[in-house]
Amino acid sequence: MVVHPIYYSKVLEHGADSARPKVVVFFGAYAPRRTEQLVDFVVICGHNDDLQAALADVPHCLLEGFIPAQRIREHFSGAACVIGKPGPGSVSEAAVCKVPFLAQRQVMPQEECVLEWLQRSRAGIVVDDFKALPLDFLEQVRA
Repeated sequence: MVVHPIYYSKVLEHGADSARPKVVVFFGAYAPRRTEQLVDFVVICGHNDDLQAALADVPHCLLEGFIPAQRIREHFSGAACVIGKPGPGSVSEAAVCKVPFLAQRQVMPQEECVLEWLQRSRAGIVVDDFKALPLDFLEQVRA
């Protein structure tokens, strides 16, 4: 997978805003509405204005619309993991940045090989449902 060169660059670490781990939620250009059930995250909403409006009042949730690769790279820097749709682009970007990827098992047929790669390479974990994340999912993705 060809990945934008910016993902290979070192990002200067900014001061941590919180003692909590940072998690990036990234479903590509159109994040699904169910994302609002996840809190305490950086949520890249893409073009989903309805999702951005729904999450506007959620505390500890930084919302981003459609953003350039440099900004995504900044969010990946220091993130505990990325939660999202396992498209080959977003998974490759996270892998290059050495950030584990958390994906849900229900995917489009062309993404099944990405799930297999995530599990085989241990670059991330695959769960049956985002609504029932394992209590130790942050420990699993850091392993």
